[in-house]
Formats: sequence, structure tokens, C-alpha cells
Amino acid sequence: MNKTTWFLTLVLILILQLCGVSQTAPVQSDAAAPTVTGNSSADRAPEALDRISLNIHSRQVVGHPLVSLAEIILLDENSDLVVDYDPLTDPIVLTSASGSLSPDSLADSILYSNGVIQFLPLGVTYTGPTGSIEITASDTSLSSPGVFVSFSGYDFVDAVSLSGDPISHVYSDLPTTVRVSVVNGGQLLAISEPKVTSHFASGGGSVQNLFTANNNGNIDTLLVELPTAGLSVGEDTLILVLESVYQPNAGPFTITDSLSIPVTILAPAEVRFVKDSFEPDSVYADTAFAIGFQIATTAFSGPIDSTDLTLYAVTSEDSILATVFQGMIKYSRFENDTIFYENVQANETDIVLDAIDAEPGSYRLMFDYTMYSNGAVFSLDSTAIDSIVLLPQIELEFDYSSFEPRLVASGQETSFAFDIVVDGTLPLEILSEGTSFHVFGDVFYATTNLVAPGDSLIPGINRLECESVFIPSDQLGKTLTVAATVAYRHRGAANALSSSTNFEGMTVEVEALPVVQIVEASIVGINVPSVNTGQAFQVACRIANLSTSDQPPFETRMVTDGNSSFVPELTVPGIPGDSTIEVRYDVVASAVPNPSEIFRIDISSLGVNQLPPVDNIALANVQEPALLSVSHILIGADQGYLTIGQDFSVVLSIVNTGEADAGNGTFRISTNGLDLGNEDPLTLVVETGTPRGVSFVAPDYDTTVTISVDLVNIPLDMNTNLPAQIGDTTFEMNLAVTSPNASLELEAETVSSHLVLSGGDEDFFSLGLTNRGTSSITDILLSSLTLYVLNDDGFPLDVREVLEVGSSALINDGRRVTTVTAGANRMVLSFGDGFIVEAGQSTDLVFRSRVKASAGTGFMLFVDAADIAASFAHGPLAGQTVEIITSNDTSLVFKEQFTAVEPELDRSFIIRDNPYNPATGEAEFRYYLAEPSGVVFRILTLTGEKVYGIDLVEGSDGTDAGLQSLTWDGRNEDGQLVLNGVYVAVITTEKDGGRATLKVAVLK
Repeated sequence: MNKTTWFLTLVLILILQLCGVSQTAPVQSDAAAPTVTGNSSADRAPEALDRISLNIHSRQVVGHPLVSLAEIILLDENSDLVVDYDPLTDPIVLTSASGSLSPDSLADSILYSNGVIQFLPLGVTYTGPTGSIEITASDTSLSSPGVFVSFSGYDFVDAVSLSGDPISHVYSDLPTTVRVSVVNGGQLLAISEPKVTSHFASGGGSVQNLFTANNNGNIDTLLVELPTAGLSVGEDTLILVLESVYQPNAGPFTITDSLSIPVTILAPAEVRFVKDSFEPDSVYADTAFAIGFQIATTAFSGPIDSTDLTLYAVTSEDSILATVFQGMIKYSRFENDTIFYENVQANETDIVLDAIDAEPGSYRLMFDYTMYSNGAVFSLDSTAIDSIVLLPQIELEFDYSSFEPRLVASGQETSFAFDIVVDGTLPLEILSEGTSFHVFGDVFYATTNLVAPGDSLIPGINRLECESVFIPSDQLGKTLTVAATVAYRHRGAANALSSSTNFEGMTVEVEALPVVQIVEASIVGINVPSVNTGQAFQVACRIANLSTSDQPPFETRMVTDGNSSFVPELTVPGIPGDSTIEVRYDVVASAVPNPSEIFRIDISSLGVNQLPPVDNIALANVQEPALLSVSHILIGADQGYLTIGQDFSVVLSIVNTGEADAGNGTFRISTNGLDLGNEDPLTLVVETGTPRGVSFVAPDYDTTVTISVDLVNIPLDMNTNLPAQIGDTTFEMNLAVTSPNASLELEAETVSSHLVLSGGDEDFFSLGLTNRGTSSITDILLSSLTLYVLNDDGFPLDVREVLEVGSSALINDGRRVTTVTAGANRMVLSFGDGFIVEAGQSTDLVFRSRVKASAGTGFMLFVDAADIAASFAHGPLAGQTVEIITSNDTSLVFKEQFTAVEPELDRSFIIRDNPYNPATGEAEFRYYLAEPSGVVFRILTLTGEKVYGIDLVEGSDGTDAGLQSLTWDGRNEDGQLVLNGVYVAVITTEKDGGRATLKVAVLK
């Protein structure tokens, strides 16, 4: 029973007593209490509440009131029903692990009977995700075991494009399909097929997609077509609505979930073939080739998922001569609104244009082109794109009589040459790939390249020569056979022709000659094989004379695949029989790094009989010189801060961004006289590329730490044995040592009266905030404060019916420091960019708002420590939650009742608490004066006898215009406390004779 009902009941009793009417006993409820199994005994005295048992039917539907079963059983320690529990005094609160329950507070005594609260009639509804949700019931001291309830419905899981990317744009007038995933985490199946409807916020049509109902968390994925016809270009919202129907009780119940996705509507996109972009221009029939072309786009931004292509060669009458290609292809790149297809091949096999009785000449090309982009389809059907020339095939004629030499030496390199006759009028290009010369012997085979001047064949006679071929000594006295293959084409042709010959079985005779051999090539330097760019070094070559005869002087030649410089020709001064000599090339390494520059040495003089080299290759690793820098890492000093007594460390590294290796360096580390648990200064040897750390301990007091580091020994470049190039070798680290302990202490108090003027701005309460931290890193950032509005009985009130949200704010030094949002009975006061309370500082905030409640409305403002969001403002603790404490050592920050009054004397006259108990303090009366006036205040009995009175002279407290207040301590004019009963309070204004009365019940 609230206080207003109590007062009316008291007045009714007094009237009935005056009229001689007796009171009747209250009507008892006929509802039977549920049966509870336990050790109950009629002779046992009731015990205190010891256990709460919650029962809810395990299968429910999201958004529908609970069905079948919803009860709470209250038991004492003997498992007997607690029959004297008062839900009004100690409501039972329902809590769900996710989502929310509404209403969640069970404080209605009608629901309670004989130890059982039947709250099914209350229509408790769960809102949140589907699935098995744990629900508990609790009062101020006890909680029930969790009950898992399966809530059915449907939730959106995801909505993406067909390629799995977020849906960001849609083309107008171009049908588009997206992939939508939904899930029902509950156990119940929908009674009909659920559906997903798609539409756009800007208007247009909608598309429905039905799917088979599912449950138990099985995810359904369906393709949803979007109604893009007639969409206007610009920003829009794609709206997906998910509907499912369940039958939790007597009738069907529809659950709706929606998903809004911001999208950009793009103008209708187009594709077209880029004129003259098709490649190649000419080909040989029945020989493989690759194609390329370009597609221009308008208003297309991608992506490109796949492309389907069919390419035809057609006659002048557009009849199909041949299908050149058919299948899926990949694009090479998409830039400047153009899609490039390059080197397109079919299933890794080159495209072939079959001649099919076609004569050489030009033929038209047509294709069918379809490109897919996130479900959108772009097509070009039977489009004429270009033409292609079918080239005549040219045969080569080998002149066998021109072949030479027919006699070669064993153990020596040789080169073969021959003539080819080309018919026609146009030169032909020789392709190195596919052109080769082959030598066959007794268990011997060699192949090498064939070359012609300018790598081309001109009409008429052409001389071709192969690269050198080594004839092994074991072929002495034997005969060799040879073969050649030449790949060629007209310049510009996409494919090539090939001709081969074995020279009609022609043979080559092998004879004996003296032999020398290169046996070793090597790099000579400080750190071989590594050298720095621009560094001087040598390449050594050992050459052996394998015969007993002296070898006359001859020339060697060294070549490289890199850019190092040297004189390539070197004269060997002759080699005595059965001996070896070493010659060296002076080299200056390339200015460009090369991890493996190859130097090859060969005998270049003609007529020198030689065996294949054992080792004529030397590899040099040309590196960038070592380039060092010193780096340091602080471990444990977050953002340059340390806590007092904290362990931390400094890790030093010598980083080499060059390529040459470098040795060790020596550091001198100084703490500048401050004791950090290590000797000062400290010497530390660090290997280049291997970090090394030093541990320290911060002082036990706030201070600043400066650590100086000097590299006193610079590492050597291992390729040159000289000090390596290096940047800064000296640096400092500055750290702050601070204490991290802090909390935010709150103290709230009512600013003025508990009676507030309806329609007026009121300062309700002030909030004192004190930062108990001592260090700058413990500055506290306030983010928000949540305030709840309740009625006199503690039930939620709509905040917008009580207070004007737009005028509500927290005030600091006369300025608003918060913005406000509100919903249901909650008002969130947000500090925007934040409100900082510095370490060791205090500040005050005042909550101010305009009262909307009508006169006589009672309401309560409630703030708990958990409703205040605060974190550390900066430094290493930034973002961490700050402990909120109160001066009363509880989580309660503020909880006070207020009553609204009207701006008229007769309607504003009100007492704060009625009935009034003098033992709780003075009674507060409030009243509204339209203008300044003297005031006469009286307390009378119901028969009009004066009990107490006071006259306020104009100009004194309580006589100014506006809302005023005065107090009465419950005593008569003799200073004695009045008896319990009903009295009449009367207030009169002297200026205009205005009068207001109020019945006051005194109950001690």
C-alpha cells in the first residue's frame, strides 16, 4: 500500500468512526497455494526466507508473455513455505543472462499466496537473442539457482554479397542477389515457413523469400534477390525483414526481426568492347596461340567475380567458321574503368583456330561475353569485336651440303654451321624457345642453341651456327650424328611454325688433340665470397695441362651476369706438361647488390684442345655495406610511466639494415647517479642483430628517471674489417615514476526542498566528486551518469512524464557539462569529450531539470555507483575502469523522494510526508506566492481549534514571490508534541487574502 492510499484509508476510517459505522474484516483470497514437498510442520514456527526456487516452462517464444508456468516458491531453512513474505517491502527481481525481461520486478502482493508467487498473469516478456537463456530470481540477499529457458524465434546472423563481402553498393535497375544467414536458437519450430522480405527505404517494390523452418541453432543460408528497379542514385538503406510465426498459446504469434544496411545506389552500369583492343592480329591455323582484349565500363566499380566467354571466327555472312574459345576466363587487371584480359588461355592449353578449309586471309571475330559482379550480370551477346588474319604457312629448306665441320677433335669444344633457304618475300623471326641443335655420339648427347644474324631469316640463303659443343675424349675414333629444330614466324604473328631435320643421317668423325682444363675458379677477398658494393677483390683461376707436352700461351676470357667491372681478356703465359698454374682477374664489385653474381672463365683462343672445365664458375655475394643503427626497447614502462618499486628492463639492439655482416659493439649505460639496482655506469657487449637486456628497479618514490646510453665501440664491417657505417650512437630515455592507486569518491545531497515546482527549473541534488589518487596518471575521466526515476513505491516511472529531458543536465561552476538521452525510466547524462577530475582534486556537480509532473505527483530519483562510468584519463592506465566509492560505504549514491506542486497558492500548498511522524524530523510545507506577501500559518484541529501558528512578515524568509517553504516540528504552542490524529493546516496571504488548507495526519 502506497502512502496516498494509506492516507485515504485513514481518513475513511475516521469518518466512519464519526458516523458510528464499524469496520469489516478484509476479504480473503480463495486461491489455493501450490503444494511443496518438504519437512513442514503445523506446529513449527515460521522461519526466515532461506531459499528461492524459480519455475518457468522450458519452451517459450521471444516477445511473447511467458506461458504454461511461471512461479517462484519461497522456502525457509526447513524447506517449509514462507507464508509471511512481503513482496512490497522486498520485491523479487528477475534477471536474464542476455536480453531483458519486462517487467522484471515482482512487487505485487496479489501475485503472492502461501509462499508462492504466481507471476504468469503479470505477462513477463523476454526480448533478446534466441537460444537457451539462464534466468534467476533474487531479492536483496538471496538468488535462486539459474533456470535455462529455450526462447524461440529468428535472428539475423549475417547478410553479405555472393562473394562474401559486406554489402556496400547496389546498381539501380540491375537485379542483384545477396546471401542472408538466419538462425533460430530455440527449440520450437515455426508453424509455417518463415520469410525474409527485402526492400529499400527509398521506396520501390519488395521481394519475399520463404524457407523451411529450423531450430536448435541450425543456421539457414538463403539467396535473397533485391528489388533494384527504379532506385534513385544516392545513399539508401537496404532493409531485410525476417518474420516467423509460432503458436506458444491459444493463437499464432508473429515475431519480426529486421536488419538495416546502409548502401550506395549506383547508376546503372554498362560494359562495352574497346575497339581495336583484341590481340593477336594474325595467327597460323592449327597452331596454339593466346588472346587478349579490353572491356570498357561506365559507372561500374567492381568487384569482378568471374567472366564467361565464347569467341567465334565468322565468315563475311556471319556464319561460324570456327569456335576459337569457350569457357571461364580471369581478368588481368581493372583500372581507369577498363577491364584488361591478357594472355588468355583455355584450361592452361593455348587457344587453337582450326583452319576448317579456310584459306589464308582476314576473318571477322564475334563473341558472347558475360561478367558477374556480386550477383549482378553484365552481358554482350553476339558482338562483333575485330578481325584476325590467317597467315600462310612457310616451309624451310635445309642445305645439307653446307654443313660443317665434318671432322672434330676429341676433348675439345667445337661449333657447327649450315645454311637454310627461305622462300617468300617477308623476313621471319627466329624464336630462341623451340630452336636448338643436337649432337649424338656413343653414350653421349649434347644440345645447344642455334643463332642467326639478327635472330631472323631473310628470303634467300641464311647461315645458322650453333653455340660451342664439347666433344668428350671418350668419343675418340667414333662418329657423331646431328639434328636441328628451328621455330620461326612472321613478325606480329601470335603463334609460331617449326621445322626439323637430321641432315639425312650425315656423320661427323672424331680425332685426337692435346688437352688443357680449367680445374677451379674462386673469389679472393677478406670475407669470401661476400664483398661490398664498390669493393676491390680478385677472381682466381687454376688451369691444368693434362698432357706431357708444354702448352703455348693462350687467352682466357671472363664474363659475368652482373655489373662488376674488370678487363675480360687475360693471357696465360703457357703451361708446362703435367703442371698447373693460377691466374687472377682484378675486379671492382658492382655498385648494385647481387646475392649471387656469377663469374665464368673460359679459354677463348682457337685451336686449344680442352676438356670441359671441372669448375670454371666463381660466385660472389655483392652486398650493401653494413649500415647500423642503435635501437632500444623499454619493457614494463608503458607510455613512459613506471609505478614505484616496479621492475623494468631496457633491451638494446644493434640493427644492421645493410647486407654485410657486422661484429659486436660495446655500450655504456648510465642512470645519472640514480640507484636503479645496477652499477652506474654499466658496460654491456651486444652482438649485432642479437638484442640484449638490462634489468632495473624503479625507486620507491615519485621521481623522474633519465637513462643515458652511449655506443663506445662501433662494430666492424666483416667484408672490409673497417668500422661499419652507423647513425646516432647516443640517446636518452626519460621515465616518470608514479603511484597508480586511485578511486573516485562520491557524496550526494539534496540541494533544496523535496517539494518541487511543476513547470519550474529545480536543482535536485549536488554530487561531490573527489579523486583519491596522488599521481598525474590517475586523473579520472567521467563518461556518463545514469539516473533512474521511480514512483514512491520504487516502481519505474517514465522519465519523460516526470522531467523535461531537454532541460536536464549536470552543472559545474554554472555551466552545463553533459548532454542527455532518455528512455523508459532511465536518463543517461553523457559528458561528451569527457570531464576530468584531476588526481587529489575535488569538484561538485549539480543535477538540474524542469519538472513536468503534475501537482501532488510523488517520484524518486535514484543513482547507484554502478550507474557511473569513469576511467583513467591518460597514461598507461588510460581506459581502465576506476573504482567508485561512496561516503556511506555502499553502492548507493543518491536516493531521495520528491513531490511536485503547482504555481498557485491553493494548489501548491502541500506537505512533504503525510502522515507525518515528528520523530523523523520537521514537517516541510511548500506553497507558491504570486507576489511578495506576509503569510499567516496555522495548525488547527478538525473542530477548528488552534494548535500552532506563526506569522511571517513580508520581507522575511518564506514571503518572497515563487515557491516557498516553512517547517513545523509537530508541537503545539506550549511546546508539547501533538497527539496522533488528523489536523488542518491553513495558510493565508496578507496582501490579497488568499487561503489554502491541507489535512495533515500525525502518526508517531
